[in-house]
Amino acid sequence: MHKARFLAVLLLVGAAAGCGVGYIKGTKIRNTAENRAIIDVLRRYQTAMEAKDIATLVSLASPSYHEGLGTVGGEDDYGYDRLPEKLNDRFSKVKALRYVVTINKIEVTGTRAAVFYTYDLRFQYIVEGIERWSTETADHRMQLERDGDYWRIVAGL
Repeated sequence: MHKARFLAVLLLVGAAAGCGVGYIKGTKIRNTAENRAIIDVLRRYQTAMEAKDIATLVSLASPSYHEGLGTVGGEDDYGYDRLPEKLNDRFSKVKALRYVVTINKIEVTGTRAAVFYTYDLRFQYIVEGIERWSTETADHRMQLERDGDYWRIVAGL
């Protein structure tokens, strides 16, 4: 009798262990509310990029957004206040684009998060009246910070 009870408890514990957090379908990302919220930001970002929707992209950014483009003097760095201008410049020559994001990893530390992803970008642009197509695939990192109940992008647009 004790042996049967022990086996039943062991089976229940094993079943409970198998019902842990798990992973978000199609990813190696842990299925947590926090990770789902961060992925939602990336999905809205991807959709806004494809639509060239500057207003939505700016709404996803934090007022503390800062883009340091890697030059020594920082003359090409910009913040939230210049983000609409930079996005408009970026999209002004683009006629059409397809932007696919594959999230590889999310690291959350307190109120900050880093999202490591691969993007596949295909776009049509116009230079001197000539239409051209270009493709780019690269790994990228986006940084976010929690703003109340929401995650906002602080770098990496």
